[in-house]
Formats: sequence, C-alpha cells, structure tokens
Amino acid sequence: MGQRRIDIPDIPYHVYARGNNKEPIFFDERDRMVYLKILREAKRKFSFSLYSYALMDNHFHLLLQMLGSSKLSQLMHQAQLFYVSHINRKYGRVGHLFQGRYQSNLIETDRYFLTVDRYIHLNPVRAGMVSRPEDFSWSSYNARRHGFDSDWIDHASVLHYFGDSPETQLKEYTDYTNAGIGKPEEWSHETLSKTDYLGSPEFIRKIQKKLPQK
Repeated sequence: MGQRRIDIPDIPYHVYARGNNKEPIFFDERDRMVYLKILREAKRKFSFSLYSYALMDNHFHLLLQMLGSSKLSQLMHQAQLFYVSHINRKYGRVGHLFQGRYQSNLIETDRYFLTVDRYIHLNPVRAGMVSRPEDFSWSSYNARRHGFDSDWIDHASVLHYFGDSPETQLKEYTDYTNAGIGKPEEWSHETLSKTDYLGSPEFIRKIQKKLPQK
C-alpha cells in the first residue's frame, strides 16, 4: 500500500526524499549548507519544530512537527522548490533532482519518536560513511551531544526523555544512540515508503479517525 498525503499538525513526522534514480542531491558542503539555510529561513513563514536531521549524499531525513495551522505539504514544497532552483543554477542542470515528492510517516511519540531520532542519526553509520554518528558533520547529532542551544532545532524535546539534569540527559542520550550501532536498521527504505504510520495500533486508529474517508 502506497503513502497518502496526510497533513495533521502537532504530531511528529519522519520526512525523507531521495535523489532521482538514487543519484546525489548534495554535491558538496555548500549544497548542504544551503539546504539547512532554506529550512532555517522557512521558520519565518511556517510554524514547526525540527528535532533531528541527516543530510546524506543522495537523500535526507528530517524529524519534525508542524504546529498550529502550518502544513507539511507547503513547507516541503517551498524547501524542495528553493533547493532545486539552487542546484539548477549552480550546476546548469535541468530535469528532476528528487525521486518524486517527499515521503513522510506520522510518528507516535515516546518509543517510536526516539527510535526515529536514532534511526536518522545512525543513517551515516549504517551506510558505511562513518564509524560513529559523531563523525558525520551533516546531522543534528553533534549539536545535541555537545548540548548546544539552537534557535531552530528543538533539542530539549528529545533530551527530556533521558533524565532531569543536562549531564544525565546527554550521557543517556548518547548511550541510547550508540546502543543501535552494529544492529540492523529498524526499517528499510522500502518499508517506510509503503506505510503512513510508525506507531501502535491504537495510534493508527486514532489518526485514521481524523482523516477524511474515501
């Protein structure tokens, strides 16, 4: 079963997109910087919380939550449009950059939310790009691990699951992430692309009640 386009505020999403024919979407560090700048500046127009990200070579992962009346479809349309325009101008290219539109999964909080966060930060490790998540420069992991404050990445909403003091939070969060190293991925790309939800049966039923019935 393919994905539906679901736009529900105040529930986390795992958002991802791949390059057309699995080709690169980021060609150098500057491209990654531009994409992050686009996301950061999008907060002036859209209300959302960005929890985690990883910018790989031929795809990206985001963990975010739309707030209020802001819509995921509008945020991602603008981000993808601006980024493709940058790439086409810079490299004099035409045609599709991404393999279709972005894909997304609605996520139940707590266990599933934390699992997606770890899945995103271990993506470079499992892809063989680095041996440890902190060795990858283009994810939110190091900023969180070092306790950096951010005006556009919500570290606190993830760390609050791991204790009361900042020291305890950072240690337990790091231990939790590292515990996934060497273990199989929780979900394959194919699995993610065929589902709308990552959560318990109760969560799925709750979401389905909010959707217009076909």
